[in-house]
Amino acid sequence: MKMKQVFIFGLICVLAVALFAGCSSQNGGGGGEAEDQGAVETGHALSAKEILAASAEAMSAYGNYRALMRVEMEMSALDEDMTMDIDTEMDVFTDPLKVKMKMTMDMPELSSIVMDTYVFQEGDDLVTYMDLSAAFGTPGAWYKTVEPVSAESLSQYNLNMYSNTFLESYVQAEIASEELVGGMECYKLDVVIDASGMMKLLDTTDFGQQFGEEITPDMIAAMENLTATIWISKDGFYQVKVEMDMADILNPIMSQFEGDIDVSRMWLSLMTSDIGKTPDFTLPEEAKNAEFLPS
Repeated sequence: MKMKQVFIFGLICVLAVALFAGCSSQNGGGGGEAEDQGAVETGHALSAKEILAASAEAMSAYGNYRALMRVEMEMSALDEDMTMDIDTEMDVFTDPLKVKMKMTMDMPELSSIVMDTYVFQEGDDLVTYMDLSAAFGTPGAWYKTVEPVSAESLSQYNLNMYSNTFLESYVQAEIASEELVGGMECYKLDVVIDASGMMKLLDTTDFGQQFGEEITPDMIAAMENLTATIWISKDGFYQVKVEMDMADILNPIMSQFEGDIDVSRMWLSLMTSDIGKTPDFTLPEEAKNAEFLPS
């Protein structure tokens, strides 16, 4: 079960960030093939396509942001039910890349796990520092890894990296309403993404290169289109929030594994704030003597 859980959670994180990033495209809509409600039809001053395009222009200029992501999972395998909630807080600066991240995993069957991570781009290297105290049962257990900087490694944190692939997947967009989110007036958009196109995003990531061969054409054919709800601020056109349930995407994949795995709920929420004005940070003193992570 451990490897299956790693596969599920890794896929969720990759697709979630990819979806949110894809909405930032400057091309704004499905290569001309996507369905889009016009401004006159909806009664709004702008159409869904125009709102996405305006948001693309606004988001393309950001240099830093804060993100809060929550994943709520319910599944069964081998006649056993399992639930897990994952909360991730991230502060990200994109050029050069540096990231501060805290992830909390809660499972009723197990104790909570909290992990702090810092990532710094240092010349041609990407250095990751991780507090693995909870995993190793030793306070102050900081470890580090070093890898060459690449498009794949940067794409894990840069919300704009997936834009072109997302556009090939977006098949419909419409304005559902206007709502307040975090004190900001926002357009609420429902966007439908083609599942097979979403899978192409895996090819641009480290995770996809490791697990991509596990996803077969039959799995992709069995997937439902994914509907995401996106909130875009009316002032500045920043993308504020994304929500989606990925159960219909994951079940065709999980059905190929032994153990009769059924994902009944895979709800995800991703919110961004402090775009362009995220507080700076440095590596904590206790992490500066981190040892290399054992292979």
